[in-house]
Amino acid sequence: MTEALLPDSGRPFDAPWQARAFALAQHLVERGLFTWPEHAEALGVAIRQAQASGDPDRGDTYWQHYVAALENLVRAKGGA
Repeated sequence: MTEALLPDSGRPFDAPWQARAFALAQHLVERGLFTWPEHAEALGVAIRQAQASGDPDRGDTYWQHYVAALENLVRAKGGA
């Protein structure tokens, strides 16, 4: 999965854990826990919350927000 591409930059993942986070999201969508639009909304919420808390939004924290969104979705959908 390390050959996968980042959604917005076209670059390979910077670290294996990022590829695993993406693969987990894909797996959970395929299993029907949530949809990609729900994931996108949760990611937007996580990013906006981080910005409101002072995240300078330089792009280096994107994957932290990605994982936070996954965690929130799994909790909200009763997957954990």
